[in-house]
Amino acid sequence: MGGPPPDTNYLFLGGYINRGLYPLETLCYLLALKVRYPSRVYLLRGGHENPYGVLQYANALLGKLEDVYNREAEDKQLLYTLYKSMPIAAVVDNNYFCVPSGISPSIDEIRQLNELDRFVECPQEGPLLDLSWAEPEAREGWQLQYGSLSYAFGPDILRAFLDGNGLTKLIRGRQLVMDVIIHNIQYTTHIHTIHTHIHTHYFRDMQVAWMA
Repeated sequence: MGGPPPDTNYLFLGGYINRGLYPLETLCYLLALKVRYPSRVYLLRGGHENPYGVLQYANALLGKLEDVYNREAEDKQLLYTLYKSMPIAAVVDNNYFCVPSGISPSIDEIRQLNELDRFVECPQEGPLLDLSWAEPEAREGWQLQYGSLSYAFGPDILRAFLDGNGLTKLIRGRQLVMDVIIHNIQYTTHIHTIHTHIHTHYFRDMQVAWMA
């Protein structure tokens, strides 16, 4: 769709191992691309790229990782180490803040991300969890989400975060969307949710998208 690396740079937003028909094969393919083109392919750590806590919670509901968890313990440990090594966010062209899901009330400035220890299991609260699970909400302010692992943030919160860091858009991927790329009317110029899975949950043959 966008051309092969190294002709095109790629940033993936997480959620590799519990989506689609061949999650483990997909992850291995992306890792091979990363090894072959380390300065052209980048993989963020999503909410499900976590060996314990959040990953086990999610897959207890989705039942997707039998192929991973049936592997030898040594292979699983390699996957756990891999997940902890992935970056949690990226800034593209000094304009776009790219994350698996959202922003955090604990992070006001981008530079604070460099102070986080990402080489850990995703905690049950805090910025690592929020960046992987927080979601946009039409109401202003921070909201507690019923049945969710993190917060919902309003358009006023997002605008303040973007303006304070000299950014223009939030690019996120952790949400099932039927129209490929969506944005709430109040977020029109500030946020895009990109769906990149052809098969997910109970839906089949969905459209996918990429953003140039």
